[in-house]
Amino acid sequence: RVEEANPGWRVIRPGEAEGILLGGNMRSLLTLAGTPYQPDLRGAILMLEDIAEEPPSAIQRMLRQAVHAGLLQGVRALAFGRFPKEAGVDDEALHAIVRAVLGPAVMMPVLVGLDFGHTDPMLTLPFGAKTALRTDPAEIQLVL
Repeated sequence: RVEEANPGWRVIRPGEAEGILLGGNMRSLLTLAGTPYQPDLRGAILMLEDIAEEPPSAIQRMLRQAVHAGLLQGVRALAFGRFPKEAGVDDEALHAIVRAVLGPAVMMPVLVGLDFGHTDPMLTLPFGAKTALRTDPAEIQLVL
């Protein structure tokens, strides 16, 4: 893998949330949907990533499946890791996906561009930690 500079975290939907930090790979999470192993994500600050070897429409399909499977019920905030550059899942694509899938009715904070997942550098996130997230375009805070 090649390290790529991160232009910074970006806000898709502003807001504030507190909860337990949880998440992981979108495909893996969806594999657990509807099984006894499906995690309870209520109250979570949910961090999602995927290798995105498919076009942005695959990310939209997976997010829509997560909504229909009830995985996002009670989630307090949503954050996406960076996608590999060659995947074509940029800020504009993520904005369109969030608008199309979550619509105006779901007003949880949404943040994109975090350094976790399949890009370098890569943060280590303490899943299970109490977390506060503030997504204001002027100042983004993730407090663990």
